[in-house]
Amino acid sequence: MKDMALIFLKSLASRIPALALIVALMLVLGQISAIALDETEPALRIAICQESDSDLAEKFVQTLYGVPNMDIVRLENFEDKDDLFRKEYVQGIVLVPQSFEENLKNGKSSVSYYTAPGITDVSAVSELIAGAILDFRIEMQYEDKLSDLGINASEMDIGQEETDPILSFVYDGPLLSETLEVIPPAFGVPSLFMLMAFLQAASSVFGSDMNRVKLRGRKALISSALIGIIVQYAYWAAAIFLYVLGLQVVFGIAVEMPVLLSLLGLAFYANSLGGFVAFIGLRRYSTVLFIPWLLLNMTFGGGLWNAIAIGNATAILPVSAVIRQSWSGASALWLLGIAILLIILFDIPQRLIHYLRCLRHRQTTYNI
Repeated sequence: MKDMALIFLKSLASRIPALALIVALMLVLGQISAIALDETEPALRIAICQESDSDLAEKFVQTLYGVPNMDIVRLENFEDKDDLFRKEYVQGIVLVPQSFEENLKNGKSSVSYYTAPGITDVSAVSELIAGAILDFRIEMQYEDKLSDLGINASEMDIGQEETDPILSFVYDGPLLSETLEVIPPAFGVPSLFMLMAFLQAASSVFGSDMNRVKLRGRKALISSALIGIIVQYAYWAAAIFLYVLGLQVVFGIAVEMPVLLSLLGLAFYANSLGGFVAFIGLRRYSTVLFIPWLLLNMTFGGGLWNAIAIGNATAILPVSAVIRQSWSGASALWLLGIAILLIILFDIPQRLIHYLRCLRHRQTTYNI
C-alpha cells in the first residue's frame, strides 16, 4: 500500500503547475464573479484641483463632495496630475480654474475635466459636473431676478439651506475603475473548479478495467482504488487551502468554517465519485457523465450566479451545498463521499452483480 501511495504522489508531483493555475483562476474568476453579482452601486472616484479661491468655487467643490456614490481626492497642483494617475485610482480630474466665477456668470465653460489613461466612458461624471454647474446657474439667475426687483436674496428667510436641490443625480452604471473591489466573495465559480476532481480521479484511480491490477485479486484492486482516491483528494485539498490563504493575503477576506468544510467536502465527494466510476470499469464514460453534471451545477446548482435554483439535490448539485454556506451542506457532502468509499471497501458492486447472476441462474434452472 505504501508503494502504491508513492506511485500516485509521484504522478501528482508533475501536476503542481496545474495546481497553481487552478488556484489563480479560483481567486481571480471568483472575485470577478463576486463583483459582477454584487448589488451595491460602484463608487465614482475623481480628483479635484481648485485654482480659484472664490466663495462660489468653494461652494461648487463642496457640492461635489455631497454627490452620492462619488469619492473625491484633492489635488493641490495641477502639474502633478500624471503622478496622481500613477498613485491614485481615479477616473479623472476636475479643474476649477481661476476664472470659474467669471465664466459661470458669462455662461462659458466653467470647469475642465481630464480623464485618466484608459478611461473611455465619461458620461457619468459629465452628467454629475454638468448638473452641479446647471444648479449653480439656476441659483445665480434666481438671485439676479430678485436683485432686479430690489430684493436682497441673502436677507430673505426662505429656508434655502433646508430645501431639496433642484436637480439630483445618482450614478447607475458599470464599474469604471479597473481595480478589484474587496467585497464578500461568491463561492459558486471556485466550487465549479472542484468538480474537476471527478475527471482526475476517474482517469487515474485503478479500476476493474485494468487487467494487470485484477490479476492481483479483488482486495488489491479495492485497496489500490481507495489509496488513489485519498491521494487525489490531498491534491485538491491543497488547492482549497491555497485558495483560502490567497483570499486572506490578497483580498483580506477570511473564509468561514462552514464554507471551508463545504469546499473540502465537495472535493472529497467529487474524488470519491470519480474513483467509483473508475473502480467499476466505466472510466471511458467519465467525460460523458461529467459534462451534463457540470452544466447542471453551473445553472440549477447556482455556480454561475451564486443563487440556488434547486436546494434539495445535494448528490446531483453538490455546488449548491457550498453556496448555502451551512453546516448541513458540508455534512451532506462528507457523508456522500464516505458512503461511496464504503461501497468500494465492501465491494458492493461486485456482490450485487454476483447476487443477480445467482438469481438469474436459479430462475433459469426453475424454468427448465
